[in-house]
Amino acid sequence: MTRQGTPARRQLCAWNALAAGAAALLAGCVTAPPAATLACNDSIKSAFKPDAQTTVVSVREIKKGAALTAVDSPSPITMAADLCLVKLLIGPGAMAEKDKNARAYSEGIGIEVWLPAQWNERIRNYGDGGWVGGGHRYPDQIGSKVPALVDANMGYASGTADAGQPWYQDPFFAYLSNGQLNLESLHDFTTRAMVEQAVKTKALVTLYYGKSPRFTDYDGHSQGGRKGLKVAQQFPELYDGYMIGQPAISPPMFGTVAIQPQIVMRTELGFTSADKAQAAAFAKKVDAANKRAVVQCHKPGLGFLLNPSSCNYDPLRDAGALCNGVLGDGVTGNNADASSCMSARAANALNKIWYGATSDGSWDATQSADGRAGKSLGAKQPWWTFSRSAAIGGLIAGADTDNLALMLQDVRYAADASTTARPPVVNGSKVFTRTCDG
Repeated sequence: MTRQGTPARRQLCAWNALAAGAAALLAGCVTAPPAATLACNDSIKSAFKPDAQTTVVSVREIKKGAALTAVDSPSPITMAADLCLVKLLIGPGAMAEKDKNARAYSEGIGIEVWLPAQWNERIRNYGDGGWVGGGHRYPDQIGSKVPALVDANMGYASGTADAGQPWYQDPFFAYLSNGQLNLESLHDFTTRAMVEQAVKTKALVTLYYGKSPRFTDYDGHSQGGRKGLKVAQQFPELYDGYMIGQPAISPPMFGTVAIQPQIVMRTELGFTSADKAQAAAFAKKVDAANKRAVVQCHKPGLGFLLNPSSCNYDPLRDAGALCNGVLGDGVTGNNADASSCMSARAANALNKIWYGATSDGSWDATQSADGRAGKSLGAKQPWWTFSRSAAIGGLIAGADTDNLALMLQDVRYAADASTTARPPVVNGSKVFTRTCDG
């Protein structure tokens, strides 16, 4: 007679049998990731011809362990899988610009498509932020930002685009050499590049793997988020899903917010970013005030605010923020560090910057959390602005007038080298600087 053992042993044997059966069942269901039907070499140049405007610029095989430096990465990224990087150029370019040395000149839209050897049958395109640009069209450069490389490491096929201009984060492709708006490139930037990115990435992926993707999704934030919302509304057939973060919608309004710190500094403190030493000193004081706001508004001490709109920190009411002996709102300053302490005037200026632009330059100390969150505007506010703890030092030490110049369609309003750390507006052989001729 065979010994059956104790009840606990019998239960363990039953679980082992169940687990073995499940493993056998799953083994029959699991399929290997689709392998590429094309070789990762120059044969793709002749195989991929979706239309007369599309050219395969280069094909590059990248091995697992390779270190690649994305355009926005401070250090190289180690690739976790073998993959194929294909670079495309989609014409026509900006035909209105005749000077090939001008920032406005472009031969078309550059696209990079990342094709992992172990494909998960999904496309996850990434929409770059800011003024985009990059080395997408150049064989010896990586134009994509970090997320595209990470997506490829995870098995997604991923396409990115330079939005029709190769100058990374440079808005001055938007002006022709004569200073007029480059409407062709602006259309590529805002619309056509997004469509081409979706269509050409999917076409190449389908050809390369010999099957269509199960899902095609879009991931973008800031400018890329705004573009994602635009595509979802105007071209809903291009993607199955969207992951949108911090979309830069309503640029005519929020673009003016970027110049508001300079206006407050000029009216309240008597200087702007053109006065580099004073602007840099004020930026340091603002950074110190932001850190004090985080400490006072967030008791758990994480080092950042979980809900910035709930913070109504006021440096005029913080003795530790004000310089020794400065009379604030019910407090007397006791900060002896000249590099971080504020005068009452500087503290009031910061409060105005945090409150945002108003029609008469005033600010409301009783602003509600909903007001700070952007759920409601004050009676004199045209738009919302920065929360406590927001890193606005760059807008204090340098003027950001890119959107303002575009809205006014006048390149003279773009900040020049005397007011910003960014390069001046350079189109061809001409350098445009802001003038004050009325």
